[in-house]
Amino acid sequence: MNWKPLLIIIAILLVGTGAAEAQCVVDTSTPTYDNGKFLRYLPCNENGALKTTGAGGGAGDASAANQTTMIGHVDGLEALITSTNTKLDTLDGRVDGLESLITALSAKFPSAATPADNTALPSTTTVAVINYCYDTGGTNLDLCPKASAGAGNSDSTTQRVVIAKDSAVCNPKDTLQAPISTASSGNVELVALTSGQTIYVCDWTLVATGAVAVQIIYGTGTACGTGETNMTGAMPLAANGGWTHNYDGRLKTAEANALCIELSGAVQVDGVVTYRKAATF
Repeated sequence: MNWKPLLIIIAILLVGTGAAEAQCVVDTSTPTYDNGKFLRYLPCNENGALKTTGAGGGAGDASAANQTTMIGHVDGLEALITSTNTKLDTLDGRVDGLESLITALSAKFPSAATPADNTALPSTTTVAVINYCYDTGGTNLDLCPKASAGAGNSDSTTQRVVIAKDSAVCNPKDTLQAPISTASSGNVELVALTSGQTIYVCDWTLVATGAVAVQIIYGTGTACGTGETNMTGAMPLAANGGWTHNYDGRLKTAEANALCIELSGAVQVDGVVTYRKAATF
């Protein structure tokens, strides 16, 4: 069977149907989105003018007025797009400026390599080097002295820093205590000396069984007998009288000296002293 004539007839029918669907058909109904979205033809009025749906669902022919309105909306949209493009260009320019600033700032930081000690200052403005310090003359960068842990030394190779609450002189972590219990007249050692360290008195509590004068002293040798120095005056206590005070490290010996108590008579006294022994703050 020769199929060629049949295929030609089908093609003609399909073309004719498509052409018919594309023709303008008179439609007197009000054009809206709901009644027009399934149309298979272009609606027009009795005069053959294309019927359109205006903004918000209003109806009307493709008149000059309606076309002008549509053109106005398109012009407004174009103006909005132009304005947006202008703002995007401005933003792009500011981003470029920010990138330039970041590049300039990065150039101010030192390189990853650590300069040697006593390095000459650069001729250009440079962001401060965190782990370097100016020397006393202000002409070179020197390695900053390390911070000591715990003791808080301050000497030619160490800077004292306060990092946390534990750095307080009488913090609980570093505070020790020594009992007070003696009936000996004169000097009695409470805390032995340590070379290079100072004894800081934190809290002091004492009760006497009889009338006696009590004094806190420091010194070297046996019972602070050498270089004896009064830390307080002689506190006169009545029988069963007491002495208690929170010194919080403000009362201290000289470096490498012992802490002692001195009684005016052979009267029993008992109590406790809390202290910290450390390098001099």
